[in-house]
Amino acid sequence: AAGQILPDRIQTLTDQPTDHSFDIRWIRQQAQKYLFPDQGILDELQFGFRNNSSTPRHTRIASGHTGAFTYQDNITASLTSDILAGHVQGPYTVPPIRPCRVHEVNVVVQAKSSGGFKHRITTDFSESASPSSINMGIDLSQEPPHRMVRVLSFCLAIAIMLSSCPDAHVWSSDLVSAYRQCPKATSELWQQLRMWHGKFYIDLRTVFGDASMVHKFTRVANLMVFIIKARQRQRQQAAEDNQQLSPNIQAWVHARRHRLGPQQASLLWVAQYIDDCFGVSPDKETATVDFTDAVHVPERMGLPIAEDKKTPPTRVLDVLGANITLD
Repeated sequence: AAGQILPDRIQTLTDQPTDHSFDIRWIRQQAQKYLFPDQGILDELQFGFRNNSSTPRHTRIASGHTGAFTYQDNITASLTSDILAGHVQGPYTVPPIRPCRVHEVNVVVQAKSSGGFKHRITTDFSESASPSSINMGIDLSQEPPHRMVRVLSFCLAIAIMLSSCPDAHVWSSDLVSAYRQCPKATSELWQQLRMWHGKFYIDLRTVFGDASMVHKFTRVANLMVFIIKARQRQRQQAAEDNQQLSPNIQAWVHARRHRLGPQQASLLWVAQYIDDCFGVSPDKETATVDFTDAVHVPERMGLPIAEDKKTPPTRVLDVLGANITLD
């Protein structure tokens, strides 16, 4: 005793296939077909995401941040929605997993580019910078290195495309609550308890506030883009074989392939920044096909796209806070 946790009192949950909407069979088929290199993220999609925090497991119960009490209706509405969607279990009168962390939640108000405000629910895995927080125990160096998407890279791709494709078009789409689509590994559910109005809840999905999730979901985004690009390469190769490309585009492709290699001869530039997907294609017709497939791939994987945030091929696009015009 003496304040120590007795082993027979620890409720240990082992990892198992989780309840999620991902079509794991299709995802693995595509990954195998196109030789996707990051097999680890496929396992996390199936068995749940782990941050592997080294923080000692003991019970800590925290109240909400000021924002949670200021915007109580938003917390209640979000919790109700998550319960109905099967993303949260509860309520419980006592913590159903012990030892556990009952984290502070907060509401961050963000301005929308379209006007108005968005109330984002966050979970404080840093526990106000506590040295024994979940986030402090996460070793991000264990995650594969990744490069963040930059608007400048998109602009450079557009400029290169416009040099020989004056009718180039851009497009974009946006996932619905990206992190909330991802299951949390069963063995780490002890990290994800909430307390609201005197009741306890288990959050079964990954949360905004877990320091590992930017890295984790970047790997999911890489998987989506990898499949989208592979499918586009097949379409482009068929068009080249059947001589369906215009003479100037065909010359552009051949010149770039000869000078820079096949990776720089693609007629599609596409990127995914967490939940935002955007790309540029050589003309409106091709852009329509590319856009349709860029929506189809995540939806086929099991990641829904926000209907009101689909931007079909256009010459003017708002993306990542930037307004881009091709005219």
